Amino acid sequence: MKKLVLAGAAAIALASCGGTKKLPETPEPPLFQSFQDSVAYYMGVSIAENIKKDKATYENYFDKKVFLTGFQEALKDSAQISEKEGRQVMTRYSRELLELQEKLKEERIAAQKAFLEENASKDGIITTESGLQYEIITAGTGASPEASDRVEVHYEGTLTDGTVFDSSYERGESITFGVGQVIAGWTEVLQLMKEGAKYRAYIPADLAYGDRDIGEIPPGSTLIFDIELIKVK
Repeated sequence: MKKLVLAGAAAIALASCGGTKKLPETPEPPLFQSFQDSVAYYMGVSIAENIKKDKATYENYFDKKVFLTGFQEALKDSAQISEKEGRQVMTRYSRELLELQEKLKEERIAAQKAFLEENASKDGIITTESGLQYEIITAGTGASPEASDRVEVHYEGTLTDGTVFDSSYERGESITFGVGQVIAGWTEVLQLMKEGAKYRAYIPADLAYGDRDIGEIPPGSTLIFDIELIKVK
């Protein structure tokens, strides 16, 4: 009884001081406590990055909660799908994924075609015989390069949705390369420019990377480049 009375008195005293005193929080231990922890962590990163590389898979088949359940249960030898059933699942998945990728490709081609058709009608847009489109931001007054020349340029490349996939401006340094050693759209537009010029080029997929999947650039993509021709070498 005496202990209960003392406990009650302590509670009243705390209340009169403005509330219950908070105990200090125990800090979370650091995630990386050894080299082995770094290895385990990066294994997880690698799995996630591989899944994200295929956007069709990531956006249509990947449920994080279900994935983590399967991962954890497999580590406990309690997976709910057997190896035989898994092969059947993956066979169907491969078939569906090919069909989905083809559908997405057709939609992307149609969207890129519509973009170029609309863009061609805008003031200041010049369309060449190859289908390349460009607009002159700064005309330039120096020499024009030939396919055998080397050039120094600054540039930024974006997709039609505005996603930046490459930029020498972000890296803080210009780049030098052979005019004939890049994608066809670049080779063509560079020869239309003069030193000191800045153009915005709209390069159709068949003058860029075609149906290839290049990192952040999906197959069949029209590419937009702001190109500043610094020097012809």
